[in-house]
Amino acid sequence: MVEATLQHHDERLELESDEPLRLRSGQYETLVEHAPIGVYVVDSHFRICEVNPVALPLFGDIPGDIVGRDFDEIVHLIWNREYADEVVRIFRTTLDTGEPYFTPERAELRIDRGVTEYYEWRLERIALQDGYGLVCYIRDISADVKTRHAMAESEQRLREADQRKDEFLAQLAHELRNPLAPIRTGLELIRLAGDSQQSVQRVRGLMERQVSHMVRLIDDLLDISRITSGKIVLQKAPSGLAGLIQSAVDGLRIDIDANRIDLRLDLPQRPCVVNVDPTRFVQVLSNILHNALKFTPSHGKIRISAETLPVTGLRDGQVAISVSDTGVGISKEALPHVFELYAQGDRAGGGAHGGLGIGLALARRLVELHGGNIEARSDGPGHGSTFIVRVPLSDAKPSPPATRDAVRPIKCRAVLIDDNRDAAATMGMVIEELGGEVRTADNALKGLETIAEFHPDFVFLDIGMPGMDGYEACRRIRNQTPDRSMVVVALTGWGQENDKQRALEAGFNAHLTKPVDPVAFEDLLAGVNTTGA
Repeated sequence: MVEATLQHHDERLELESDEPLRLRSGQYETLVEHAPIGVYVVDSHFRICEVNPVALPLFGDIPGDIVGRDFDEIVHLIWNREYADEVVRIFRTTLDTGEPYFTPERAELRIDRGVTEYYEWRLERIALQDGYGLVCYIRDISADVKTRHAMAESEQRLREADQRKDEFLAQLAHELRNPLAPIRTGLELIRLAGDSQQSVQRVRGLMERQVSHMVRLIDDLLDISRITSGKIVLQKAPSGLAGLIQSAVDGLRIDIDANRIDLRLDLPQRPCVVNVDPTRFVQVLSNILHNALKFTPSHGKIRISAETLPVTGLRDGQVAISVSDTGVGISKEALPHVFELYAQGDRAGGGAHGGLGIGLALARRLVELHGGNIEARSDGPGHGSTFIVRVPLSDAKPSPPATRDAVRPIKCRAVLIDDNRDAAATMGMVIEELGGEVRTADNALKGLETIAEFHPDFVFLDIGMPGMDGYEACRRIRNQTPDRSMVVVALTGWGQENDKQRALEAGFNAHLTKPVDPVAFEDLLAGVNTTGA
């Protein structure tokens, strides 16, 4: 009886002494199993003896249970040899020395398994029943790393965009100063020659070319903005291809003759009709031809040809227009980028022909809006280049070309209101040369007084004046002069479609964008509708 009692007492003491151990063991298992980070344990024999659910994905799709398997073997199954060897070395060093290991800052564990994963980890030596082991705490930081990388890439793109912006603005200033220099010099030549007719004739063509160049540059910039924002609407009409090409050539005839370019046209004998916006398509051809002139030395050759492409199972009938030159050519490296916006004009790879790269980018986008495509070819520097535009053919009859009456004297009375006195004075001179009478004012209030006294047929009104702007001035004109026979024209540097619409809503009859096209100006004075000019 006594022996039985003693035995029972000893068993109770043994159970009581094991209770804290079982409690600690249960707490440990609970902590490991439910830890928000990955935890796995390697024993003194370098076997994996425990892995919690969060850490399990680290080991990938290794078949079978990894618990009880050699850590060295498992690591070499999931990582490349070089990295696996380094991880094993770190684990063995910590096991031997007891020195903890922490992932260095920005030096994450990277695993590539179709999707790149990033982990941050910490290694410590711990005491186990049969000696020392290792516990590794690991955290998946893939989302953090990818966010950091995305931010770094975004910052890099912003830096590059900022650099491109600075380069573009510098190049824009260069492109604007280039035509201004001969204009200013030409004016000085006229002054030195005493304003003689001979001196004016000598420099007039030069100054006209340079002004046209500036207008083209500004218009291209605005058109790129309109296309990018989806504000260009094509006004398509069946048009004869030969007439469109001739219009582009005529628009650049002064430059062609000045550079003594041998221009050859090789067009189909049968008329070709394309369903295009005539103004925009001539702009495409003009930009391509202007580009050829820019990169072709004096006495060079440019050939414009067109051929019809047959109908196939993949496409309807098309016409291909080619513009070939004997200019500097395009390097192999530059060729894929010639149509990119703001790709500067280093066509031959030497950087001798700068530019904003707007014209060709605009041409491509306009061609694509017409359902066509454009291609550039070159055999390299010194071998010239060829640009090919392909657009669908049309079976319709071409619309009759617009005709223009001969210039005739225009008898009218006009008031010009513009805070830029030089602009008002020069336009007034043009009206007087055409046979009209003119009064000018440099602000809206003076302009309203002049209108009341002079009773003009036309009022040309600048929009962006200080104080009372052109919109308010137009509304007051309409209030004080109910007679709608007076034509009020907005004259402004703002030329977007919404600017024109706003002008019409304010009571203007028409909208002219500075610098004013002389033809549109004369047409308006002669009574031709130029609302959208």
